[in-house]
Amino acid sequence: MNHEPTTPVRVATIRVRIAKDCYGYRPNIATDSNNTRTDRYGLLRHVVTNQNMSEELYIREGRFHKKLGEIEYDFPTYDGIGYPQGTYSFSQRIKDIRHFAGRSDDVLLATYPKTGTHWVSEILHMLLTGETNYIEYEFSRDVTFLPNLNVLEHQVSPRFLSLHLPYKWFPMSHIKQGGKIVHVTRNPKDTYVSYYHHAVEALQYGLNTGSMTWNDFFDQCLMTKNLLFGSWFDYEKEMSLAKKSNKNIYTIHYELLKKDPEKEIDGLSKFLGVSSNEQLVKDIAVKCQFQTFKSNLQNREVHPDISKMVANMQRKVPNVYRKGIVGDWKNYFTVAQNELFEEMYEKEMDGYDVKVIY
Repeated sequence: MNHEPTTPVRVATIRVRIAKDCYGYRPNIATDSNNTRTDRYGLLRHVVTNQNMSEELYIREGRFHKKLGEIEYDFPTYDGIGYPQGTYSFSQRIKDIRHFAGRSDDVLLATYPKTGTHWVSEILHMLLTGETNYIEYEFSRDVTFLPNLNVLEHQVSPRFLSLHLPYKWFPMSHIKQGGKIVHVTRNPKDTYVSYYHHAVEALQYGLNTGSMTWNDFFDQCLMTKNLLFGSWFDYEKEMSLAKKSNKNIYTIHYELLKKDPEKEIDGLSKFLGVSSNEQLVKDIAVKCQFQTFKSNLQNREVHPDISKMVANMQRKVPNVYRKGIVGDWKNYFTVAQNELFEEMYEKEMDGYDVKVIY
């Protein structure tokens, strides 16, 4: 049964039972009499719609700290979602993003990590500029990690802004004004395999993360949702609900973009309403073939501002381009792990209209 309401509601009082397990907090999901769900940390989880935009935003700040084997997990949480330790107030950054006064032709690129963010960024850039030049990064396109949002003022329109945040924290003015949102999704198994490699290379969970095995990641992170940026499940469920009320969200599937790039790029062009032709679409498809742009951009700095931040933490920004293939999960998931994951998927996604392609 789908317990998610199509219209968010406010409730005065919610009682939530919190259950602990060996990996930290795993609260039960509770509902009020209107079947409005609370999130896993006992907070009302609602989806911001065009009609329901609250100016108020209360963010519950916390910290997840747990040592499991050789890995010591220690990172800040915001409404139960973990994020990398930054050099600024992350809760204030979230509020700044929600109140960001963008331009009418801004495009938001909404992605869960490791689902093709940088790949689609190049395609978006080429479609919006009408040229097949790769992005020249002066600063990260991810607004979450910019030194400040003022740097966006110098970008030429039309511009795209990238973010890994849940929909409820998107810029309110962008949603109210019917701004375009490009949502990229990828099957969760490949996503988590790519996430694992990213976490190990970036020493995401501390200096001992380099010794983390896939089995460690599966047990300690994936199955327990002990993940920076939250879980794929929660992110995609929220986007699924958002699409019911916001018709300006266009979803691109990683797998379809790999299979027929020209068709998918042409569809994106039509959604954006940009001037393009068959030749431009073909040229973009060639320039943005994964191995082509990987070889051209392998040594390019795509997060200059993040690099400075993590250098002070004795960590590094990993290479964002790895294999770029579909089905790599088969090289990692054991039969038993795949069965556990399938059970988790059925439980998590029951009642949600989310398309997954393997």
